[in-house]
Amino acid sequence: MLQAKRRILIVVLTLATISLCLAGSALADKSASPPQSASVPTAGAGQWIPVFVTDDPLNITIVESQSEMAGHDMDLHWEALANAIGHNATIVEQTALDDIANLAGTDLLIVASGVIGLPANRIDTIMLFVQGGGPTYMQGEYICTYSSNMAYEQIVDTLGGSYTRTGTVAGTLAPMNVLGQLSFHPNSVPTLEYFWYGCAGEGDATVEHFLEFEGQYFGHIFHPPNMIHGKVLFTSDQDWVRQSDINPEAVALMENILTFMAETVVTPVENSTWSGVKADYR
Repeated sequence: MLQAKRRILIVVLTLATISLCLAGSALADKSASPPQSASVPTAGAGQWIPVFVTDDPLNITIVESQSEMAGHDMDLHWEALANAIGHNATIVEQTALDDIANLAGTDLLIVASGVIGLPANRIDTIMLFVQGGGPTYMQGEYICTYSSNMAYEQIVDTLGGSYTRTGTVAGTLAPMNVLGQLSFHPNSVPTLEYFWYGCAGEGDATVEHFLEFEGQYFGHIFHPPNMIHGKVLFTSDQDWVRQSDINPEAVALMENILTFMAETVVTPVENSTWSGVKADYR
């Protein structure tokens, strides 16, 4: 599969400029989706003007994405946008997922990398956070056997739903159709114009698909049954976030995702009197 994909990539690069080829070879196998851009954008979300600035700031914990490769700066994009909206965003190390106690005070959780491995204990921590009602965004990537993709499937299947990875889809998957609430609230985002490779997936009635290309789905919202809160959002290409500073509709979708997550938080953790598992860390 990887050899075939590399052959596809070589064809794409030979049609590009020499500078694009050099940039692609610099990223090589440690890139996320196969590289095609001559530049590695910096976090430009701070230049985005949000539809509104919240008067109810939440604490957003972003698990870093740059330790695998410096160009994987999705964490900076999420941080810049969240702070521009008025939230309190903090980037933490991967080790923050080693213990649920490290998420004390967290309203929203973002796992920003789709390629950094998620061992079993860290998946368990994410699952505990979700079970406690914490809305979570998980980043996946194009190779369906990345642990990020498998972790999403495990969380859905363990918490009462059903999700199946159906396979890698190569090439430019654009325009990528945005479906449901995330396509219009608070920004109108009918499509993403940049989405480069992805792992497609299907789910049961607990899984709402929100990114679709040619009948296959690359973005999902898990609604755990019998739980009002604890939604888990997932996309299987991180480059649409990484390149959001040059794709305004991508930043608009990121704001819609943050808005959706924030609206599932009943009370910020500082004022929370919730019981059960949340009392252990919220």
